[in-house]
Amino acid sequence: MIKNLTIKSRLIVTFFFIAITLLGIESISLFGMSKARDSLKTVYEDRIIALDQLTDIESLILQNRIAITASLVTSTPDEISINVTKLEKNKAEIDTIWKAYMATYLTPEEKILADKFTDDYKKFVTQALNPAATALRENDLKKANRIIVENIRPLYLPVGKGIKTLGKLQLSVTKQEYEAVQNLYDIIRNIIIATAIIGLGLAIWIGFMLVRAISRPLEDVVKIARGVAAGNLTQKIEIRSTNEIGQLMKALKEIHDNLVKIIGQVRDSEARTRTVLDNVDEGIIAINEDGVIEIFNPAAEHIFGYKGNEIIGKNASLLTQEPNQDRHNNSLKQHQQLNKPTAPGISREIMGVRKNGTNFPLEFKTREIRFNMGQLHIVVTRDLTAYKQAEAEQKKHEQVQRRNVELETASRMKSEFFSTMSHELRTPLNAIIGFSEVLKDGLIGDLTDEQRGYIGDILESGQHQLSLINDILDLSKMEAGKMTLYLEPVDLSLLLSNSLSMVKGKAAAQHIHLNLDIADGLGDIQADMRKVKQIVYNLLSNAVKFTPKGGVVTLRARRVPHAQVGQLSGRLAAGLSFPWNDNKITDFIEISVTDNGIGIANENFERLFTPFSQIDSSLARKFEGTGLGLTIVKNLVELHNGTVTVESTEGQGACFTVWLPLWPAGKVVTTLTDERANPVIPSSSLALCHSGERFALVVEDDDRAAELIRIQLDVLGIRTLHAVNAEAAFNLAMQQPLALITLDIFLPDTIGWEFLTRIKQIPALAHIPVVIISIVANYSMGLSLGASAVLQKPISRANLHDALTDIGLHPSSQPKQPLTILVVDDDPKAVEIIAIHLRDTGYTIVRAYGGHEAIEATYRLLPDLIVLDLLMPEVNGFDVVQALKNNINTARIPILVVTSKEITAEDRTALDHQVKKIMKKTVLNQGHFLSEVRSAMASSRKES
Repeated sequence: MIKNLTIKSRLIVTFFFIAITLLGIESISLFGMSKARDSLKTVYEDRIIALDQLTDIESLILQNRIAITASLVTSTPDEISINVTKLEKNKAEIDTIWKAYMATYLTPEEKILADKFTDDYKKFVTQALNPAATALRENDLKKANRIIVENIRPLYLPVGKGIKTLGKLQLSVTKQEYEAVQNLYDIIRNIIIATAIIGLGLAIWIGFMLVRAISRPLEDVVKIARGVAAGNLTQKIEIRSTNEIGQLMKALKEIHDNLVKIIGQVRDSEARTRTVLDNVDEGIIAINEDGVIEIFNPAAEHIFGYKGNEIIGKNASLLTQEPNQDRHNNSLKQHQQLNKPTAPGISREIMGVRKNGTNFPLEFKTREIRFNMGQLHIVVTRDLTAYKQAEAEQKKHEQVQRRNVELETASRMKSEFFSTMSHELRTPLNAIIGFSEVLKDGLIGDLTDEQRGYIGDILESGQHQLSLINDILDLSKMEAGKMTLYLEPVDLSLLLSNSLSMVKGKAAAQHIHLNLDIADGLGDIQADMRKVKQIVYNLLSNAVKFTPKGGVVTLRARRVPHAQVGQLSGRLAAGLSFPWNDNKITDFIEISVTDNGIGIANENFERLFTPFSQIDSSLARKFEGTGLGLTIVKNLVELHNGTVTVESTEGQGACFTVWLPLWPAGKVVTTLTDERANPVIPSSSLALCHSGERFALVVEDDDRAAELIRIQLDVLGIRTLHAVNAEAAFNLAMQQPLALITLDIFLPDTIGWEFLTRIKQIPALAHIPVVIISIVANYSMGLSLGASAVLQKPISRANLHDALTDIGLHPSSQPKQPLTILVVDDDPKAVEIIAIHLRDTGYTIVRAYGGHEAIEATYRLLPDLIVLDLLMPEVNGFDVVQALKNNINTARIPILVVTSKEITAEDRTALDHQVKKIMKKTVLNQGHFLSEVRSAMASSRKES
């Protein structure tokens, strides 16, 4: 029946039921409130019962008191017995009533009073009633009378008062609860009645508004729908809402608009289809069931070279090679006979034929379209000529890439092999060279001349072996692009003299005369001192090796202009030079080594600089060596952006010449083209001038403040240099080895923080301790940027003294207890070498043979310094450093790393701020080692 109702009627019925439902809910709510009131009445009655219980208890307690008193007045045994029995009965009844009372709901205040009454009543019973009853049973009236006077009367007062107070409180609480709930009930009842009235009115109003909102739009929808059905597409349709009726109106409008669009689309269909065919990149050809071309778009014209009017109406077999023509015609006949459409979307490749007769690779897809009057085969074609060419190039590129990967892998494996083998060889050499030096220096006792000679031979052989290993490792670094330059001022004359001294022994053994020819005015140059010395030594060693007894080797050095670099002198029969990175430096240092030895044949020049190669196998047997010396020379020279040449006349001698750029003094080179070169100026841990004095740089624009600092540092034995701005300070720091920099924050050309950041980013200066002395002492910023201490002006001599002592620049008093050094290495021989170096120094030496043992010993002993190897099994040195860092008790213990491992940039990052110094086992010198130990001890004493 409801289905036949109109929407308006349905809405009216719906809101009628809503109203009935609201009334029902209100009625149920009122009924619930009535039940709640009845429950409240019950609670009230329970309170009244509790009040009666308190009244009964009060009455029974009073009766007990009267019974005791009456027994004294009428003291016949029978009456006393009756009173005592009554007393016991009343006590039992009181206990029963009190338990029932305590089981009822009590407010917190009632609970407190009830607990107090319980205590008072127990005291009254135990100290008064029970003793009095006992005395009466024993007919001791005197004692009973004394108990009544001394106990019953005083103890009864709090009991009586307590029971009365409870009664009053019970009555008050009962009344308050009843009134509160009654008021709440009245409020809720009024709210429910008001809600019912408002809800009913609101429901009627909403129903009326919804009826109007739904019925009127629906009538509009019906009117418009009838117009569309009648073909009236010109009427205007407005959408006035977004509800269901609005959505219905929107759908009706879309139907109307789509009908209008479809009519226009049908009219434009043919024109748009033609436009698409004319503008697609693929060639589109339509072929009928007879194989005749009916459509040939412009892209197809471009691919095949035909104009549309030239090919339309002709057989499509003209567009393919001879074998494909018959296949094409047979395929068409087969489809006609089977009357089945071709599979769409399958690509095939064939050789197409252009109008000019040339063949080309062609990709095509075919799709069959059937009509009532016949069928068409739509062929989509694409010229693959450019794709095939690109594919061939890609394959060639992939082959080159695979070859490059193989070469890189081989190079990396070779470098890893060299690095691993050099470490494995250095480990035993560390013990050989170390113990040989200990024995040779007499650190464990004097030796006979014969013993000293044997030890000298062992030491010399070990050092020679180490030199060979270093050559292999250097070559590996250079080939891997990991060789780094450390530029510093080098006294070239002194370096050449020292290099010549290094080969004097070998030359003297062969009676070879050594000459040194150094031009005047060379002075210092900026270069990597170790690498330049290696270049000169390798050339001298090579010359001495191939010069016969009584020969002459000459070492020359001079300054030359850019134009002479890399030029052959022409004094000898043949020569070899190399292309080089022509930099913008105008002056160069030319270093040459000339000998009158066996010389070099023309055909052997190219092999001179090939690794592990000597020009003749017979020479390899006669002259020791790895064949790496000249290769390393060439690589090191090129790393400096220099070049090398060789000239020789076979049987008369040879001349090797190298050219090194003469960089301006104090300049850090940043323009080297080889990405391997990252030149820096090395640090000096002591910053001493030739006379042994320590220098401090005072960066301060206030002359008076600078003079004060100078005076305080002079007292401490430190000489000073003064810079009034950051730029001047930076130039001085690059030129003069420094033990300390004091820095004011407020400088005329920059902020001191920027200067501090700048020098800490330069490895050559980052090691220099910086003490900030400024009006504003920002401790957190200064320490975070790398300052060693932050002092606030004005400073006292004591403050400066303490700051310098903390960073190891002022001698401190000897500690009362000897300092403890923990030596850690898995090789017991290496541990003993370190222990011997530390002998007679006053330090307590503790040994640990592995990472686990080192961590346990550190936790237990808390040493002042740890000398640590990195390469250990299971728990290595990096693990030890991390474990100690994570423990608050060991995190600040200074660590001195002595290892044979090649330290990488990743290793330095992992050890950053955790170790004081990293030293190589193979070049460990006792004096240098003890200097580093004492420097680290300064921080150890500070932190302890």
